[in-house]
Amino acid sequence: MVGDERSALQAVVAADAELMELREEEEELNKQLQESSLEEQPKGFDADEASQRLNEVSFCNSLVCCGLLSCHSA
Repeated sequence: MVGDERSALQAVVAADAELMELREEEEELNKQLQESSLEEQPKGFDADEASQRLNEVSFCNSLVCCGLLSCHSA
């Protein structure tokens, strides 16, 4: 892990905010994928792309949750 000019508290607060964003995105992707499997997919929706992004978000979410990474590269 590379340090920066932030205090430990600032880093924890930033990681928590990032984790909340990732969890929201993960929840939204799950919802979209469930809806798309139940009904006709909305125009422009790509289930493969959404599924791939869900995998990325889930992985990043687990790393941030464990404190191993700040992962804001979406």
